[in-house]
Amino acid sequence: MNVPNFSAKHGLRSAAMAAAGMIIGICEFVGLDILHAEGITGGVDSDLNSKVRSVINALPNYDFIFLHFKGADEAAHDFNAQEKVEYIEKIDEAIKLLLENYDINENFLIFTADHSTPIEVGDHSADPVPIMIVGPNVRVDDVSTFDEFECPKGGLIQIRGKHLIPIILDLMNKSEKFGA
Repeated sequence: MNVPNFSAKHGLRSAAMAAAGMIIGICEFVGLDILHAEGITGGVDSDLNSKVRSVINALPNYDFIFLHFKGADEAAHDFNAQEKVEYIEKIDEAIKLLLENYDINENFLIFTADHSTPIEVGDHSADPVPIMIVGPNVRVDDVSTFDEFECPKGGLIQIRGKHLIPIILDLMNKSEKFGA
């Protein structure tokens, strides 16, 4: 199968921080550098702050870093609502660490999910996922809660996954220009 190299295709120095084997394999397959951190497992016991510190240290070397958190999905597959809530709280703390070391005038952050995994179902669903983009010159809307009910009311409304990279490239002023 001929899959284009992500970095070459989009003109971005790209990396990924993940612990789940399948995610790492996909990222390697499309040519992303794989970042490493101590104490990451891909489960609810993963050291998310270690992941974030690794990403913060790598920021000067990359234009694009994919940071993946897996534990909430695992807890949902196990129908464990309490564990999922606790893991999402760990994500909140890790994101706080990231934001404390993030320059809004230099970098873009995109927060979203690859899919929904409702506790009631215990499996992936086709439900929309929230998305938020933070960075230089990003238009701010009135949404103040990051969840699947409020985010679609914002400026991004509901976008399809295939449109995310073109939106990011446009915001970074790296999209291909047509015409004059």
